[in-house]
Amino acid sequence: MPLQKRKAELAICETAGGEEVVKKVRADMRGGAEAGGREEQAVEEPVGLSHAAADALSAATSATVEEPTMPQPTCLVWFKSDLRVRDNPALYAATTFEPGTANINSGMKQIRVGGSATTAAASASNLPVIALFLINVAEWALHDMAPLRADFILRNLECLKHELAQLHIPLIVRVVEPDDAANHIEDRHHPVAAPTAVLEVARRVHARHVFFNREFEVDETRRDKATQHMLEADGRTVHTFQDQCVMDPGSVRTKEGKVYKVYSMFRTTWITHVVRDRMWDKLTPDPRPNPKGACGAGSAVAAYLARWSEVPTQLAGDVLRVDPAQAILARTHFPAGEAEAHARLATFLADRSPMYTTHRDLVAQAGTSSLSPYLSSGILTTRQALHAAMRANNGRIEGGSAGLAKWISELVWREFYRHILVAFPHVCKHQPFKPEYKNVPWLNDPLAFDAWTRGRTGYPIVDAGMRQLNTLGWMHNRCRMITAMFLTKHLLHDWRRGEHYFMQHLIDGDFANNNGGWQWSASSGVDPQPYFRIFNPLLQSQKCDPDGTYIRHWVPELTHLHGKALHNPHAELPAAEFARLGYPTPIVDHKFARQRCLKAFKTALGKM
Repeated sequence: MPLQKRKAELAICETAGGEEVVKKVRADMRGGAEAGGREEQAVEEPVGLSHAAADALSAATSATVEEPTMPQPTCLVWFKSDLRVRDNPALYAATTFEPGTANINSGMKQIRVGGSATTAAASASNLPVIALFLINVAEWALHDMAPLRADFILRNLECLKHELAQLHIPLIVRVVEPDDAANHIEDRHHPVAAPTAVLEVARRVHARHVFFNREFEVDETRRDKATQHMLEADGRTVHTFQDQCVMDPGSVRTKEGKVYKVYSMFRTTWITHVVRDRMWDKLTPDPRPNPKGACGAGSAVAAYLARWSEVPTQLAGDVLRVDPAQAILARTHFPAGEAEAHARLATFLADRSPMYTTHRDLVAQAGTSSLSPYLSSGILTTRQALHAAMRANNGRIEGGSAGLAKWISELVWREFYRHILVAFPHVCKHQPFKPEYKNVPWLNDPLAFDAWTRGRTGYPIVDAGMRQLNTLGWMHNRCRMITAMFLTKHLLHDWRRGEHYFMQHLIDGDFANNNGGWQWSASSGVDPQPYFRIFNPLLQSQKCDPDGTYIRHWVPELTHLHGKALHNPHAELPAAEFARLGYPTPIVDHKFARQRCLKAFKTALGKM
């Protein structure tokens, strides 16, 4: 940790007073060693600030923000990757919370859709609810958020603001700035920055109770714990919920209590629990509205709400600045809002799911749901998708419609990777799931990596996939596997470089799924492809894009080609004709790359 960060923390504690507090913060800093981006910290026992340090920071912050004693208390809901009104446990709990009730952390029962609570009117005994979303550009950039995903979040924030307004719930869009009076830590992506901002907002709006849905990556868990500690040290109650999985991460285990490392076995047990407990038929009821005027012009918090009510259309600085042409394409392909997400889900289930098993790997076909951006940013939940799919399949996970059953199995992969992330947090620290793969002698060829990123490898299906990613911020799932395996097996480049590049460009960037997918392709992950399984790009091209529609669209140099010449132009065309295409020769020969890869992996694994 840089020296200035340590000095900032110690200065805060000295302001609050007490050598013991300073010692505790020093101990916290020693325990929070940084390691290449994501914190070296186990998720099972995430270390945020100690209670004493949180108390010290709260005391320091109070010197800046003095809370009046008279105004009516409120409930604050902190939105993160859950940008929706429906099936939102934290929002529902806040709108139905009654003062004097016990802390309801994670204990709220999910209620079957259609219950009376979904249409209940505001209760006079409930506290007014205020919503909060933090924009922390430094934290987003630190975690490789793509500019298109940041733009997608901002667009969905505007939709969320509108939906909340229908419930008379105001949304605070709080920008975390380095010179913010509430941010006593110099570095905006320091774990204390977000907790301090949440505490400042809670004081400004007189929130005695704060609600939020938890996140499970190591840094995010640490941030959530630090926020809870700081708020509780300030005398506020905190209510947290699990909303990202159908089954709580870590709850699906063997009879011996061990974590599943094989997807098929995980899926079998997961299905047993979901069917037995009817988890597929349980969604959180819709939230109740605020009383009209509760946070209006005459309220004590009106001025603060007005200051932070606008959703920016573009972020400051160049780090996450989106290209205007890309933004137009992304907004056309992925419109914002819950209504759009549910319309896509309904269309897929009704029209495309019957052909899912046969069309899902055809990259030129609209054979997939295209719901990944909405799932990754929490506009739609896995619970909602599962609920709708099983209702369409007459309550069946297996059997019935083959397409629906297969699509449900893909949803279970999302669950599986999150369970792995929680049980094995070292995957958040740039480490292979299987430690023996640390010794793979990866190459470092900047020119080859650059050719891969630009879609100039000389393999049409690989280049088409990468150009789709660079243009839309999205790539067909089959092409994600092809391009990832090409980088790791053909070019023998470290999977972490590809993981990093994908996250920086994907509109649906999701750490658990992206990491799981890359480690699957590199054979270093949980239940991966064996190291000797190496996709042949030519065969993949012929199987997944048989008539070449996808390649011709994304690789216009090959527009007029057909058949074998389209999939392998360098080998099928006369040299002079190939030269006129302006298309690169293959960057590496497939047979040579395969043998080189096998030798490298065997050496690393001691199999030579």
